[in-house]
Amino acid sequence: MLALETEEILQVCKTTTHALGNVKRSQISSVHSIRDWHAPFATMHVLHFITEHLGKLPTWEEFRAAAQQPPFSDMTWTPARDAIKEAIRRGSAPDDARGAMRWRIGNFYYSFLREQYVQAVLRDIGVPVRQHPLADALFRVDCWAGDTNIDLYIGNPLYRKEKEGRKLQARRFLNDSRPPFRTCGLELCTQHIFGEVHLPGRDVIQRAAEQISQQRRQ
Repeated sequence: MLALETEEILQVCKTTTHALGNVKRSQISSVHSIRDWHAPFATMHVLHFITEHLGKLPTWEEFRAAAQQPPFSDMTWTPARDAIKEAIRRGSAPDDARGAMRWRIGNFYYSFLREQYVQAVLRDIGVPVRQHPLADALFRVDCWAGDTNIDLYIGNPLYRKEKEGRKLQARRFLNDSRPPFRTCGLELCTQHIFGEVHLPGRDVIQRAAEQISQQRRQ
């Protein structure tokens, strides 16, 4: 896996086209089949693969261009197109269905940027953090350092806030591991500045680094 640098990630955040475009949350609220959509091949895997393929973190435009070409098109683009057609067949307005899919995949893209930024800052601080798409897709482990799994999430009751919400936690999959894994939850505050990539403050990441370091010493 590429170990991305903090400045590279910040540059992409500054220069990328806004991944959600002009889509409004109210526009996609009724398209439930896409709001909760997952491609058969995990979208986060595709983001990792495209990053490796390009040799750098892609902007939204670069991700879209690569996602439409083989072999990546069969992983995300074609299933997304089919899901849009099915939503329209079930009665959704075409613009709403297309907007909902952009919202869904755009948020996957922003989650990927946030994860890469947090990991880069942790490495800057001195935490030897690692990641792998299989650990993410199969066990919901965003990244780890030693035997501490790091769980990144937005404070949103629909997905997860503390112990609530629908985002599955790594401990649910790994709670019977022997020896057991430790877990460090890093909750990122919800932000409402449309058109900007929402990255956590370095102070939040610093506190997580201190927690991880303390656990590793125990």
